[in-house]
Amino acid sequence: HSLVLMFFVIFLFLFSFAGGVANVPFFNMIAKAIPANKRGRFFGLRQFWGGIAAVGAGWLVRFLLARPSLAFPDNYGYLFLITFFLLTFGYIALSLFREPEQKIESPERKAASQKTGVLDYLKNHAPLRNLIISQFGGQSLMIAMPFFVLYAREGLHFPDAWIGYFVMAQMLGGVVSNFLWAWLSDHYGNRIVIRFSILAALLTLLLALIVHSFFLYLFVFVMAGFYLNGAGIGYNNYIMELGDAGERPRLISIQGTLMFPVYFFPLLGGFLVDRFGFTATFLLTALILLLSFLISFRLCEPRHGHEKCPALPSHEI
Repeated sequence: HSLVLMFFVIFLFLFSFAGGVANVPFFNMIAKAIPANKRGRFFGLRQFWGGIAAVGAGWLVRFLLARPSLAFPDNYGYLFLITFFLLTFGYIALSLFREPEQKIESPERKAASQKTGVLDYLKNHAPLRNLIISQFGGQSLMIAMPFFVLYAREGLHFPDAWIGYFVMAQMLGGVVSNFLWAWLSDHYGNRIVIRFSILAALLTLLLALIVHSFFLYLFVFVMAGFYLNGAGIGYNNYIMELGDAGERPRLISIQGTLMFPVYFFPLLGGFLVDRFGFTATFLLTALILLLSFLISFRLCEPRHGHEKCPALPSHEI
């Protein structure tokens, strides 16, 4: 059993590592293939059908694990087999993707840019710096979000049987919000998507602090779903519009690397809740989100030719 667990951890690490590496070329491919004013609907539909698939996957897992005729390890074996076929289908679909050809960055310019350190790059690239600060602050919702359910149980004394409704509310909020975010992104740009998504996060915390009824508390998770999907569309689309084809992979890499501490936000939230309680943790998170919202007003809008933003190549608009 220990050998199986060891290999499981190793391959899970490799899976996550490969996903992180593939993130840069994937977004670069999307940026080259889909015009900026259509990426909102692309990511909106991607997240919409992804949410539907997640609901279906939850039902499938429950169905297979609840069948008495499928004991361990057969039930998990079927789940892994289904996952294998779905990943294979995704691999084949991506293999059929035809990446548009673009002029490759000159070796001289590439060599010169690679000598620039990340800190120097952030210092000289104000739009990227403002985006990183805003996104880092916006992701602070992850400090409080894991404890909304715990607060509902211990602070508001809701029954454990109601937790499933919270998950459903968050999924519903995320799925429905995709249409709003996609429309805003395509028609007005991603700066406004970022701002409204942070407002959704602030409303999430406000509701968590003031509501006491089960029905109204459902909207805590609805708005959390709004934020998660809005931030996914807003920040990812924004970074793809900041630079040209030669600069874009570098920008995406810097963004992904500097967002690494966000994965430890739930641990920070656990420490704060344990030491200071739910209310103080939620208020601190709201303060960070408010600062992030104010910083978002320093973001330029690259698609609209803002004076502080580098202009997009004409073929990407």
